[in-house]
Amino acid sequence: MRSMTGFGKARGGDETRHVEVEVRSVNNRFLKLQIRVPRELSACEGDIEKLVRKRLARGAVHLSLRLRDDAVAAGVRIDSVVADRLFREATELAQHLGLSHSPSLSDILSLPGVVVSADASDDVPTELQTLALDTVGAALDALQTMRETEGSTLGRELEVIRQRIGDNLAFVETRMP
Repeated sequence: MRSMTGFGKARGGDETRHVEVEVRSVNNRFLKLQIRVPRELSACEGDIEKLVRKRLARGAVHLSLRLRDDAVAAGVRIDSVVADRLFREATELAQHLGLSHSPSLSDILSLPGVVVSADASDDVPTELQTLALDTVGAALDALQTMRETEGSTLGRELEVIRQRIGDNLAFVETRMP
């Protein structure tokens, strides 16, 4: 037995990004979602909704996601996929030419497409989307745990009440003419 009421919270992140998710659930006959995400993650709001719908069947659910992204706050972000590819290619080229010099971080950062404006596209970087969805999943796990705990408690209380009703019924039956 699960309660409809619950709360779950989770945090995730790395050196430059931090995601915090809170999920609250109250009784509702159907699944009613209210999801709040920052503008930077609005493109993955649909994925978040799918994840919630996959995990929950009923309840009025309020999910709030907060993001602190130092790269976005500075107005730029690093496209790590492009940086990885360019670093590998530059390293292979250096080896092919017999150079002992590997590209430095400043060499890679100076290449086109590595440092991009945070507003350059509406695409959410894959790492950030994964971080957000993983953190939402952890918050939903915490919510489900709380709902199950509360449901077990309610189940025990209902069993005590059922037992009392049965005892009272038996007592009344002994008093009947």
